[in-house]
Amino acid sequence: MTPVTTVDGLLTHPPLPEVATGITAAAYSNNDLDADTSTTLYDLDMHLQQVAIQSPAGSGQLAATGKTGVMPRQEGGFAFTRSSTTPAPPSG
Repeated sequence: MTPVTTVDGLLTHPPLPEVATGITAAAYSNNDLDADTSTTLYDLDMHLQQVAIQSPAGSGQLAATGKTGVMPRQEGGFAFTRSSTTPAPPSG
């Protein structure tokens, strides 16, 4: 079997046709190896100072979720962490 590379769509903010040039980072929520886990691909747009959801993932179509509330720098990034309301068991 020969490996295949799939090219994703250009990043855009529909209905605008222009390419979104301010995307500096992307992260999946609930990123794990379980096929039953739902996940969402979030993108960070530094030009528009907002977080967007790329849906469907790999399509390049961005939907704004809201402003970041911070002044962007040229570089940017983010990651998701798991949180729980159940305390961790004591170690030891």
